[in-house]
Amino acid sequence: MIAKIATNFARYKDGDLADKAQHILNCMNDNAAYPTPVPALTDVQSLVTQYTTALANLGNTGKQGTLIKDQFRESLEELLSTLALYVQSTGGSNIVVLQSSGYDLQKGKGGPIGVLAKPANIKVVPGPVPGSIKFSLDTIVGANTYLYQYAETPVNGNTIWQSDYSSKSSYVIDDLTSGKEYAFRVCGIGTDPTLVFSDVITTYVL
Repeated sequence: MIAKIATNFARYKDGDLADKAQHILNCMNDNAAYPTPVPALTDVQSLVTQYTTALANLGNTGKQGTLIKDQFRESLEELLSTLALYVQSTGGSNIVVLQSSGYDLQKGKGGPIGVLAKPANIKVVPGPVPGSIKFSLDTIVGANTYLYQYAETPVNGNTIWQSDYSSKSSYVIDDLTSGKEYAFRVCGIGTDPTLVFSDVITTYVL
């Protein structure tokens, strides 16, 4: 069975999540096995600090403080999941390297799902603001993360795709140039390293 990073951060109590996130940062800093973390560790550290501060202020901020804490927690869980994807893809099936990141490994039963299915029911529609688009697709069984890619047309074998990661099967890409035509594709990421992309969809950005 392929070793896989555990990303179920909902199991942690508030304070334990902060401790776990800081532990991961401590393990990742100056870790030669992970030279170019995505997202940057400074971004994760900034969010951990904000989350920890929100926790410390809960006794003085009432319901509003709880809402703020919950927002920071949700953002931190998503950022840790994205970083876990980098750790998984970089560490591969090397358990020692994976564990050196500070993340836990899954203790699932049974074998791996294997190569994930090709994305289906892909939709690329105008996003909520000019210069944005919204991706959506059917949920892929076994995918813990989705890799969304885009590039200006025309695309060929030398095209450098821009990549965004999300734990959800719908995603908004912004900061695009209105009036330009872009190509878009997506794939699911699971335990198997094989990436099966969708067909490329081209559309003009409003």
